[in-house]
Amino acid sequence: MNESMSLAISTLLDPERLSGALGEARAASRVRIKPGVSVSASLVDADGVPAGWARILWPAARPKADKTARKARSLGLPTRIRPLPFDLRIQWGGVESDPALMTHIARAAAAGSVDPATWSILRHNPLRRIVARSGGTIVRIRTHSRRVDTALGRYLQEAIPVPERLDDAADPHVCVLSDAGGCDLSTPRGSAEQVLSWNEEAGGLFARLHASAPPLHVRAALAAPAPSTTDTLRVHAAIIGALDADLGARIEALARVAPEAPGGACAIIHADASPDQVLVSGSGRLLLADFDRARMGNAALDVASYTAATSPDAASAFLRGYEQAGGCIPDEVTMAAAVLHARALSLADPLREARPDWALRVGQSLDLMEENTHGTH
Repeated sequence: MNESMSLAISTLLDPERLSGALGEARAASRVRIKPGVSVSASLVDADGVPAGWARILWPAARPKADKTARKARSLGLPTRIRPLPFDLRIQWGGVESDPALMTHIARAAAAGSVDPATWSILRHNPLRRIVARSGGTIVRIRTHSRRVDTALGRYLQEAIPVPERLDDAADPHVCVLSDAGGCDLSTPRGSAEQVLSWNEEAGGLFARLHASAPPLHVRAALAAPAPSTTDTLRVHAAIIGALDADLGARIEALARVAPEAPGGACAIIHADASPDQVLVSGSGRLLLADFDRARMGNAALDVASYTAATSPDAASAFLRGYEQAGGCIPDEVTMAAAVLHARALSLADPLREARPDWALRVGQSLDLMEENTHGTH
């Protein structure tokens, strides 16, 4: 086991140890790992309210800490740093000083798109993205941007129900959307019968998405290759194996026999399909959200991703709605390979979500994947 990696992860995932290191009550809610460089986390306070970020850096990454501190000072934002064993350093600060997002947050605030003094943060993925409710709107600030996203957004507004965009898209790192209110289908507020009905309707929306025909320039820009199942598993094996050798060996063994994801680029796909990407507005209208990973691909990948992320009853309702709206249900072999791909992509989620029992949850996912793989041979 890599002792420095183990120390970094255990420090961030144990609220007592993390609070001791920072000198204030904090817990991690999201983790990002760059082996040999840093382990970053979003922080919440004792009430579970987003309260900042922290990252543990290896010696080679110390210039990053200095650069972050200088940039934060130039914006009037405090950060702190202190030593840890194994020559590591822990650096932390408030949400507005997130190392990769602070410049974009400051620019959005100057433009009047967001007010950090009053915002309510809904999601903070450290060094990647913030989603906040501010001034009656939903504001998404992210480090990654694609040239195609503006054209894709315009197309989706016409093709399927999505949240209305309110800004002029001048800043590729900021997106201001209407606040639909309500909930999403990962935490629905309704009767069991209503929830199944919503999942069936969600299936219909994905069928509409897959049947839609975006302009040629959008299709061309979204023609990025899919991450392979084998490569995805090997990345997880390296990271998780540094923390738990047995889990790492199981993941590596799975990578050697796993079937590849269905190929082809015949449809525009969400590429992160799950119940939490389906919003239920305050009026009960369903909207599809978060197309950051959208690309051209095999529609089976969305179908498998959604059904693997929900209950059997909700999955059946989704498939029923998908088929009734004209979608083609994948055959058994294609579906099995697509489900395995979806589970490979989400395998490290318990670790990313800073769950103390992440190893148990990863093991349970591997149980399903190993069973699924054996069933395809």
